[in-house]
Amino acid sequence: MTGNSRRLRQTDIRDIFRLLGELTELGRDPASWRLHLLNSLLSMVDARIGFTGEHFISPDDPVDTRIVGGVHVGWLPGEQEIFFGYLNSGGMAQDPLHAQTQRLLFRSFTRRRRDLVPDAIWYASPVVDPMRRQANVDDNIYSRCRLPQPGWAVFIALMRSWGKTPFGVRERLLVSLLHREMGRLWSKADRSDLATLPPRLRQTLDLLFCGYSEKEMATALNLSPHTVHDFTRRLYRHFDVTGRGELLTKPSCRQLMFRPALSPAYYASERGDHTGTFPSVES
Repeated sequence: MTGNSRRLRQTDIRDIFRLLGELTELGRDPASWRLHLLNSLLSMVDARIGFTGEHFISPDDPVDTRIVGGVHVGWLPGEQEIFFGYLNSGGMAQDPLHAQTQRLLFRSFTRRRRDLVPDAIWYASPVVDPMRRQANVDDNIYSRCRLPQPGWAVFIALMRSWGKTPFGVRERLLVSLLHREMGRLWSKADRSDLATLPPRLRQTLDLLFCGYSEKEMATALNLSPHTVHDFTRRLYRHFDVTGRGELLTKPSCRQLMFRPALSPAYYASERGDHTGTFPSVES
């Protein structure tokens, strides 16, 4: 249910925390929880198209940027090709919204398009109309949640069709609440005793909780299977357990399970290509 409300309802808050619980249950599979996140949020805020993933922006060179683990839903036939063609052709550099979001690099935020670009400037832009009109996308909410690893963030973009009523304050608050709570789960694990582990052991432990085999972890972390096997044995010794099952029930480790897992590319020394480890998913 949408409208002109400028505050969240009790039912909104309940729905957000219910969704957060569902995401943690799907947390071992980044593509699955992101797909569920988008489909749920689209319904909650009456949006049609959603896009989410991890965004890397180099702290040393903002031009060095990469999106990994991207999942998007809601496109009608032909729209996606038009929109991404617009992005890949360099049109985004002239987009009035892009100029505003560039000022928020390396920050967590949730903004509506109208919070950043007034209607008069938006609809007068020769880039917005006809390019966005042709792709049938118009008003949007964009949310970025910084991750503990420098330069990384999870983003959520929700869009309505061309000419639809713009998003209200309530919709922005709803997305902001969800993203803020997700960020707390990621940062809580990062501030715990687990953070004292050497980075490679922490990454190996995280992927163990995501259900990866040693062979899959070696690929994700760009390490040899022998090295990953050694890291796994070191974790067993560190937590005084004899195997994976016992490790995963260890109270000091279990908090890793209670937040949505990130793409393996987040932990890899090399970021890989723009598609990351998981392919884009459409529905």
